[in-house]
Amino acid sequence: GEVERARALMQEYAPGHRNSLEVVNAGALVLLKQGDARGALRMAARSMSLKWNSPQPWEISGEAWRRLGQWQKAAQCWEEALRLNPANPRALLALVELYDRLQDKPALTRAAVRCLAMKGDAPLDEWLEDLARDSGAAAYAFDPGTPARIIRNEVCSEVKRRKGRSGG
Repeated sequence: GEVERARALMQEYAPGHRNSLEVVNAGALVLLKQGDARGALRMAARSMSLKWNSPQPWEISGEAWRRLGQWQKAAQCWEEALRLNPANPRALLALVELYDRLQDKPALTRAAVRCLAMKGDAPLDEWLEDLARDSGAAAYAFDPGTPARIIRNEVCSEVKRRKGRSGG
């Protein structure tokens, strides 16, 4: 949550560690948190060149493209982040929001159901609030009300669709 301090540390520390995946990822995240989406994309691309199968630069790229309004590119990056780390709830929640914007109902239904499975026995609102509260070092920071609304709407819509198909 201390973006200016992180930026100062990066300026001091990064020049001697240009090939450190962790340093490059941290630099990309700092740029993203400062609102420099294009700079974050450049740093994330550098990180991918160091290690293509690390999920963090895909998360940073996904969030940067989302902030730039490039929903499809954002979804592709978040899908790759989720493929690389299937237990990543933030990637799944980012995709819920993006699939809703893209009006991709089948993908939205799958993502909403996965969220419900991932949260386990925890109430949806509590699970989302816990994730939102702990977002300082995450690319995707969110208001828990947004994915909660989307997930509930999609689950209700899917139940209605299924009832309509079964005649009941």
